[in-house]
Amino acid sequence: MRLIERFNFIGLKGWFPRLAASAACLVLIVDPAWSQQSPKVRDCTVSENLIEDPQFTALGGTQWQYVQHAGERSFLTNVKDGVLEIKRSGPEPWMILRQSIEHGVVKEGRLKFSADVKGSIGTQPQLHGFPHVAGLWLQAGDMAPDSIVAEHKPNEGYWDWQRISIEIPTSPRHGFSYAGFAHQAYGSIWIKNPVLLIEVCDAK
Repeated sequence: MRLIERFNFIGLKGWFPRLAASAACLVLIVDPAWSQQSPKVRDCTVSENLIEDPQFTALGGTQWQYVQHAGERSFLTNVKDGVLEIKRSGPEPWMILRQSIEHGVVKEGRLKFSADVKGSIGTQPQLHGFPHVAGLWLQAGDMAPDSIVAEHKPNEGYWDWQRISIEIPTSPRHGFSYAGFAHQAYGSIWIKNPVLLIEVCDAK
């Protein structure tokens, strides 16, 4: 019996260095000084609101420009107490009410466009081959592939007032951008308090 006990004791002695090494590793992993290190924070600059006439007081002026697919005007616009309504009234598939905004970006950044939006947008029967949606529209530069059309939810059916936002990247090749509202379905959409910001962050 004593020989067995002595054998077990000798075997345990061989484990002590390994246990000590494992404990050291655990202390290193949970070291508070290491775990409380702060992540690097990027230094970002955000512009003021770049939208001119956010109350829609001069839709026929130079700020807000109405464009549509072709033909006779197929969408009506109406403003009351700073709320813009866009309503389908004809057969053309789509329209955009937009502003052209020069921002002179010198670094990579992001355009962030938001507004309070309410909708009553029908999708049937099918009008055309485009998505039957309505909402915010944003384009960096003068190339259509750099635009997004109501790529947010909701953008069809009925919804009450809510703040909706979209954003896209911009770069030094985009000296200006477009921001506005698109309608390519049935019914009406209402908009108020549009805000366009450009955010530029230092790379770290």
